[in-house]
Amino acid sequence: MFVLCDVSSSVARVARFLLLFLYELADVLPNVRAFAFSSRLGEITDVMRDNASATAIEEALFTWGKGNTDYARAFFDFRELCGADLKPRSTLIVLGDARSNYYDPRPEVFEELSRRVKRTYWLNPESLDQWSVGDSEMRRYAPYCFRVETCNKLRHIERFADQLLQATR
Repeated sequence: MFVLCDVSSSVARVARFLLLFLYELADVLPNVRAFAFSSRLGEITDVMRDNASATAIEEALFTWGKGNTDYARAFFDFRELCGADLKPRSTLIVLGDARSNYYDPRPEVFEELSRRVKRTYWLNPESLDQWSVGDSEMRRYAPYCFRVETCNKLRHIERFADQLLQATR
């Protein structure tokens, strides 16, 4: 399982919430590789595994939360880091608002990543009516996902976690 978490300022109000979910997910599912990004993407698996949640979250935000969000750049970075590790049994989860500051979103790169795994989920902290407003590229990424859901409340996270755990059994 691979989880990519947007920790940019556009999701600042929920970035800690998403990272806490990621932290708890890594604790429950041992084969999770975790990544954080704003403009560039980096692996935070060891940070999440080796530190208390508050420390891990602050480190991820400090290290990867700078710069303008560029989803295409993050997907390119992910492909470079993990392309060879993506398998038909893998799951890819993206946590973020799909707002790319009007950079070219390069949905074909995300499509390629999605085709290489069994399922792709996208948890977006914004409501559906915001997915085609301004610099949101959610409508361009959504066709390549098995499921896209609004996720900005604890009950959304709980519901998704239950579904994910059932699917991995």
